[in-house]
Amino acid sequence: MRRLNLLLFFVVLSAGLFAQADTAFKPRYAKQPFYGSYGFAHTVKGHVLPISGAQTAVGVNIAGLFHTKWILGACVEWRVAKAFGMNRRYDKIRGDVIENLIQSQPGLTDSTRVDFLFDAFNGMPGGNSFYGGRFFGSNHYRYGIIISPFPDSYGGLMLTIKRGANGLPVHGAYGITALKYEAEDYIFLSVPVDLGLELTCKPFLFLHERAEAHWYDAISQNLLLSVYWDHISMERATFNGAPLRNFVDAPFFEKNGSDDHFGVKLAFGYY
Repeated sequence: MRRLNLLLFFVVLSAGLFAQADTAFKPRYAKQPFYGSYGFAHTVKGHVLPISGAQTAVGVNIAGLFHTKWILGACVEWRVAKAFGMNRRYDKIRGDVIENLIQSQPGLTDSTRVDFLFDAFNGMPGGNSFYGGRFFGSNHYRYGIIISPFPDSYGGLMLTIKRGANGLPVHGAYGITALKYEAEDYIFLSVPVDLGLELTCKPFLFLHERAEAHWYDAISQNLLLSVYWDHISMERATFNGAPLRNFVDAPFFEKNGSDDHFGVKLAFGYY
């Protein structure tokens, strides 16, 4: 997985170098038709299950196909490999989850799911693997639109409007036939992101506009800095494919039904 992350970084770096050098031989109005980035995001403020880790984004600049100065297009964003390390950022809601777990379930599958939730939020080993019963890493995907009226000046500000979900895997599910997806080593607590906004800039473009670019400018002029906001919905969360509401009682959602996450992202990319 580490090699895959390094490979993705160098793919985006190479594409950025090519795009940067190529702009030296094109008119100012001709924009690259593609957008790509690879970097690290960290949620600095958020009460309910904030996540952090490496992210990859690719998109198509539809406006660039018509040789305009604008960027207007669509993008997708995901994490190729789960972030490494125990995810202990659930501590703020641990007590609320444990207190409101619905222990009495109608069948073996739902009873097993409740047991996994209990172990996960207590950080207790369980299930059939070394990390069984515990949150380990996180996944992430988004889809949305990208907009930038001045991509080569004013810091290259670009707005991304997106939706998606955060996924927190609980390990140890392999071979437990009572669970859905028992052929995998983990099952997901999936938390929808109803709306996300990300404002990205090229910090070095605040110092000067990109008039004539050279290949060696790529590292500085394709360094991206972002701030983002995500509105998540625990009310619509699912666990192992079933609504979380089936396993956690209403008082939990009255207190933690939704949350706002704020964070920063440093990436290398091109647009």
